[in-house]
Amino acid sequence: MLTVPAALIVGWLMGYLARWMQTRKVRGPRIIEKHEIVVPGISSANAVIAEEWRLALSAFTLWAERTGLSECAVANAGVTSPRGYRKLVGVLKDNGIMVATERSRTRYAPGFSGPLVRSWLRRRKLALRLPPSPPPEVHVPKFVREPMAVVADGSRWTQMVDVREDL
Repeated sequence: MLTVPAALIVGWLMGYLARWMQTRKVRGPRIIEKHEIVVPGISSANAVIAEEWRLALSAFTLWAERTGLSECAVANAGVTSPRGYRKLVGVLKDNGIMVATERSRTRYAPGFSGPLVRSWLRRRKLALRLPPSPPPEVHVPKFVREPMAVVADGSRWTQMVDVREDL
């Protein structure tokens, strides 16, 4: 049985040895492992496209919901083109996430909402049937980009006014 001082010395030596092992240089070739997204039943090339679709659908549901899920509003805000809107909404309709009736705005199916769909997409809980082609581009809307452009543009700064003269 170790005494307290002997246990402290042994603990300190083991900690020092562990620290030395972590900081020493490793000689020889370093092997960098390539990690790929593994989706059951999908080849690696299709897994990349599936990941792109997941990101595009997540961004689309965020910005389209804030613009009212209308094709004109989404196109006018610069989120995506009308063709891209129809393609993204078509994928969501085919998977039962969105519904559209005649003379009605596109909306989420019962049991779905924007935050819920984004959460499930982020955590990969939705098994979606996706087209083999890459998704359309989804951008940040103009109403979010313009205020940042005003702040970044130095020529648009307001001038300082000296109000001490009026006092």
